[in-house]
Amino acid sequence: MSSMAISARGKVREEGPARLGELLERNPYMYEIYPSEASREALTVFKMHEGAGEWFGLSAKPIDRASFAFGGAISDSHGYVVDAACCIGCGSCVPVCPQQCIALTDGVAAIDQSHCLHCGRCLNTCPVEAIERRWARMEVWMKACNLTGISLQA
Repeated sequence: MSSMAISARGKVREEGPARLGELLERNPYMYEIYPSEASREALTVFKMHEGAGEWFGLSAKPIDRASFAFGGAISDSHGYVVDAACCIGCGSCVPVCPQQCIALTDGVAAIDQSHCLHCGRCLNTCPVEAIERRWARMEVWMKACNLTGISLQA
């Protein structure tokens, strides 16, 4: 059996109830939740017209993940990264990763972002704080507002 998850965020607009029948036909279980015409009167259809997110393939281990964007949005690049200048190569982050996506190469840890769950176990284990959580949009905002010296922690 194949399992996947999608996380998306963006701008939406109300499309109204015109396509509600089509959506209910594609998702027949919704008739159990909203069994009568009266119960469906509160429903409307929204369309996300600009946004970004991540796709997760959960059927295999390690998981697969990919970022996407549509409607002119820019894909977020966030997650945990290793500062190679600070990493002492102790390897304490490697065994705590549930996806086994951290490897030591030439004495420096590296995180394979295509499999990372962003759980933060590596961050919490590193004795020298060489692992950082990156928030792409927040970093851009902080730079634009000249807010330097502020630390974002997971």
